[in-house]
Amino acid sequence: MTSLDSNYVDTVLATYVWVPGTPTRASRQDRRLARALQKQQVPLQVVLDAIVIAATRRTFRSVEREPLAPVRTLCYFLPVIEEVVELPPEPGYVDYLRAKLAPLARNSRPVGEKA
Repeated sequence: MTSLDSNYVDTVLATYVWVPGTPTRASRQDRRLARALQKQQVPLQVVLDAIVIAATRRTFRSVEREPLAPVRTLCYFLPVIEEVVELPPEPGYVDYLRAKLAPLARNSRPVGEKA
């Protein structure tokens, strides 16, 4: 595995554990899925955007609805990855969502955010 390959996987996993409602550490299964997404040539930005979109939907859903169980695996985001491939978000939309998630996330700066 080259460092470029490692960067894709590490970035996906860092974003996954950054968003609220996910484990604090990625599992081996999560790492395998990130590698598989890379091997399938799913663009990195698509995966990152999908994680942020899905996490925002979960985090800011109606308080009248039943609470959702925590996310246990990166597999949770696969349907939204497919959605983003088919219908990419408008420019700037995911940056807006990242900003909304930032106060609730584990680190002060989201992965992929410009310094």
